[in-house]
Amino acid sequence: MALEPSYRDAQSLLERATAEQERQEQLVRLRAEAEQAVSEGQWEQAIGCLEKSLSLAPKQPEVRELLDRARQEQQTDERAQALFGQARAHAKQEEWEPALRAAEQALALRPDTPACLAFLAQAKIGLGRARQYASAQAALDRREWAAAIEALQEIIEEAPGYRNSEQLLKQAEQGQAREGPLAALYEAGAAAVQERRWADAVAALQDLLEKDAGFSDAAALLKTARNEVARAQRLATLYESAQAALDRSEWAAAIEALQEISKQAPDYRNSEQLLKRAEQGQACEAPLAALYEAGAAAVQERRWADGVLRPRQGSRGRYVVRWWSSRP
Repeated sequence: MALEPSYRDAQSLLERATAEQERQEQLVRLRAEAEQAVSEGQWEQAIGCLEKSLSLAPKQPEVRELLDRARQEQQTDERAQALFGQARAHAKQEEWEPALRAAEQALALRPDTPACLAFLAQAKIGLGRARQYASAQAALDRREWAAAIEALQEIIEEAPGYRNSEQLLKQAEQGQAREGPLAALYEAGAAAVQERRWADAVAALQDLLEKDAGFSDAAALLKTARNEVARAQRLATLYESAQAALDRSEWAAAIEALQEISKQAPDYRNSEQLLKRAEQGQACEAPLAALYEAGAAAVQERRWADGVLRPRQGSRGRYVVRWWSSRP
């Protein structure tokens, strides 16, 4: 609309109105662009639009609130991206546990991130494979060939070329082929230990260890078997000694041997019965032994007239009575 040039400051008012109209249009456009960017998660673009809008009209509480939200969301994005970057860096080194932790933390901040979700699934597979590989290595170290072969075959089927799994598989297969006869010896020795056939266990396990000194826990089993053989020999020697002492009516010696057997193996043969017999024999002979000692002392002191009783071996037991003469 054309105005008379002379009509006061009409021209100035028109310019101001036009500028204000343009400013309002720009504010509307900036608000729309900012909201669009927010909906798309384009926080940097949204922040730029909102900051420009506030520079044109500072008194916009809703715009300032939206700007604060956009800045917070941008910080959250940056934190999630940093964590995701850490997760990928760990994954490159096959450090799957820290990779998973970082990815899970990133997803906690941005649960709907497709790339992070896909990475998390792959990291779980990577962790499982690494654990399976470690299990196969441990089985190899223990010479558990069948377990190692099973684990390595699964790894190779799922991920051909994974580390040196094919090389380890060959090692396990060779070990299994080589140790077939050795495994039979080990099983025989272990069964003998279980059944307490100590001499058989020693024979089998000693033969095995001469062929392969590091076979499983054969050395420990052999040590156990040898200790038991030695123990059995000690008990047998004590038992024979006790029987001989009983035959000679040497009660103290018999008791000592049988008590030692009782300490080591309370149920050994009939040792408890023999011990009772020896103790009874000792108890019965105590008075006779006193008489013997008195008689022997009298003889030593040449007290012939005392007529001391002299015990000696006889047909009615260990002692019979004979009177000594009163003359030398």
